This record gives sequence, C-alpha cells and structure tokens, in this order.
Amino acid sequence: MDEASLAGITSLLGNFRLHREETQAEKYKALAEGLSRMRAGLEPIREQFARDEIVNASHFNIFSMLGVQHNEVTTHSRFLYELLRPEGSHCQRMLFLTKFLEMLAERDEEFLMPELPLRGEWQVEREKRVGYGILDLVILGRKAETLVVIENKIWAKEGDIQLERYAAYMKTMKAACPNQALIYLTPDGEESVTANMERYLALAYKPDIVNWLEECLPEVKSPRVSHTIQQYLDIIREFSGGRMDYKQEAIDLIKRPENIEASLEIAGLVEALKPQFQKIFWEDVAAKTESLLLISELANAWRVGSPKKSFDQKNLTLAIFPREKFVNQHFLLVALQQDEISTGYRLCYGIGWDQLFPEGRQLSEYEELRKELTNQGFIDEDWWPGRKYLDYAVWKKEFLLRMGTDRDAFIEEMASLLINLLKVNLDMINAVNAALRQPPYLTASG
Repeated sequence: MDEASLAGITSLLGNFRLHREETQAEKYKALAEGLSRMRAGLEPIREQFARDEIVNASHFNIFSMLGVQHNEVTTHSRFLYELLRPEGSHCQRMLFLTKFLEMLAERDEEFLMPELPLRGEWQVEREKRVGYGILDLVILGRKAETLVVIENKIWAKEGDIQLERYAAYMKTMKAACPNQALIYLTPDGEESVTANMERYLALAYKPDIVNWLEECLPEVKSPRVSHTIQQYLDIIREFSGGRMDYKQEAIDLIKRPENIEASLEIAGLVEALKPQFQKIFWEDVAAKTESLLLISELANAWRVGSPKKSFDQKNLTLAIFPREKFVNQHFLLVALQQDEISTGYRLCYGIGWDQLFPEGRQLSEYEELRKELTNQGFIDEDWWPGRKYLDYAVWKKEFLLRMGTDRDAFIEEMASLLINLLKVNLDMINAVNAALRQPPYLTASG
C-alpha cells in the first residue's frame, strides 16, 4: 500500500471518529434538553397535584398506614369475608353478597343466580378446615342449594394439587348443593396450576373485585362503610398497578413529539439500571448482615449464606444458617427472598425450611413457633412457618428510589430485619432444630 492510500485511510478513520464523537455529543445534548423540558413541564403538574392533595389526601389510607395492605389472610380474606356476610358489621344486609353472586352468574355460565332467601339462611365462613385442606372463603346457602369456594392468592403460591383437592371436596357437597362455583382469586386473574382438569373461575382483584365493589357503593347507606371501601379499592389499585395520581398528565407530557425520543432513551437507561441495583442490593445486604451477625451474640452459632451469582432468577435467597451440621439436612433458617419476575421480584422475609419438610409440622415445637409468628403478622406456608411480604419489589419504583437516594439506610434496614427476627424467635427456632436432631427425624433423609 502506497503512502497516499495509507494517508487516505487514516484520514477516513479520523473523520469517522470525529463524526461519531459529534453524533454522541449531539445525542447527549438532545437528551439533556429533553430532560430539562420534561422537568420544567412536570413541575406545574406536581404543584397542582400537591394542591389537590390538601383536599383529597389520596394517600391517607388506614390499610397502608398499618402496613397490612399486602396481607393475604389477615387483610384481604378477612375484609371480603366481612363484606360477604349478610350479618356483617357493615349493616348493609344482603347487598354485597347479592351483587357478588350476580357477578358470578354473569361470569360462569354454569352457575345460576339463586333465589335469595332471608339473610340468616346464608352462611359465610373463613379459613374453613375440611378433610381436603383449609378453604379461604366459603359461601353456603343450603335452601338455595348453592356452594361457592374462594381460594384467595395475593402473593403466596398454590399448595400441592390445591384446587384439585378443593374441587374434590365440593363434589362431596354436590347432592345437597348442585349450584357450585370454585373461584381462584388473584391480583390479575392468573390461571391456576393445580386445578388439573377441574372446573373453576379465575377472578382478578382488578377488574372483578373493583367492579363488584364499585357497583355496590351507590347503594351503601353508611358513609363509614363507603369510606372504608374506597380506601380498600385504593390498595387494590395500588398492588394491581392502577393508581394514577398525576401520571396521566405526565404521560401526556412525555408523549409530545419533542419529548418522545428523550423519554425512550431514559426508559432504556432505567431498564439497564434495574439489574445493576438488584445485584448491588443482594451483595450489600449479604455483607451488612454478616457484619451485624459478627458483632452479635449469635456469631458462634449462626452464619450468613451469600446469594447465588445469578441475580435474575426467581426466589433468590439470602439466609442465616445454623453453623451446626445437620445429618438429615432439615432445619429452620432465617431468610430474605425475592419472589418471581411477575411480581417485579417482590421482597419477603421470614423463617423457613432449608428443604421442604412437611413432617416437621408435626412437632409441637414447630406449632408453637408457627403460632408466635402468626401473632407477629407472618403468613404460614409450606416452606415457611412464617413469611411476610415487604413493600418493595426489586424492579419497581419504591425499591429503585431507596437504592438511588437512601441506599445505606435501606441496606441496614433489610439486614436488621433478618438479625432481629432471629433474635426475637431464637429460642423457638433452636427448639425446633434440636427436636429435628432426635429420632426419627435424625435419619429421615440419611
């Protein structure tokens, strides 16, 4: 290659590099200008929302303030139970039950709207224990020959062949109550994975429960009941992703032609940020938990197990293990866990099994621990004597804000949850683990 050709190539590469740098600079400039425009446009929207909130106080919610808005059993099942009971404290008699049965008749072609006798002839039960499991909600009208069983799932997963078992129970009631509906109620109406070939109706908190309650509201005579239902509807919209606040005005601003390119660029950057924050979170919580454990009286008997390297998998867990080796590998531990991607990797924590061990539930020591955890607001599930969901999902707004603006305090808060849970329940955890070191459990798995 002659010198002239080489010089030409060098010049071409130089021009290309300069063009790329200029293009990148223009891109960053356009992004900065777009951010500036949107910030200026959002400010009056925020200010108007703040003025409206003085009157509306839309975030003043008794469920949220008490931290119970995500409790499947103690909040949602109990609240629905109280509404569906004709003799409930709402004093609206058959209103809620009638509207609910009408909704079922509309949604399920095989379920018939029963003739509604006197309210005392309907029985609504919660956490009904039968030979096939524990039924969340049961509506029984013997004169109307009607039976409705509701399985309510907010964050918990289905138990072993759960809906199939409940359908089997309902078959035993078929002669007395031929008009039946088995309901699987979830935030978004997801399908059951345990129904097998049994018939059931999938209902969603949004829109089904929202629509039912909104249809009831105009007929509610008590302002106290109306206000409570409005607050309950707010928490449903919140965990179903439906709270708008001033979002529509912000959306209108973002989708303007002069802002759309910058908006898409920012959205891409946020998506790239999520797994980075996720990885930092788990690494930092593991390190902080270990440091808190080492300076506590627990250090000689307990250790921290670091989370796995792949941070995008479901059910990623950080646990505090007993240091003692268990022959059968069945023991209780304290854990922080992220749920499935469908929840945005929702965070939860509690006391659980290292390996699923149903036989351990037979221990009297286990039952004492389970009851105590229930009193502390934890949910009893297959893997967990007690688990509690937190108000954070790893890929969602509240988590990202804490990681971006309050990271150190957030990490210490999460680590302290685990350490304190272990300290408070240490004697009962140790009692269960000690019982598991005795026959017949010692050699249960070799």
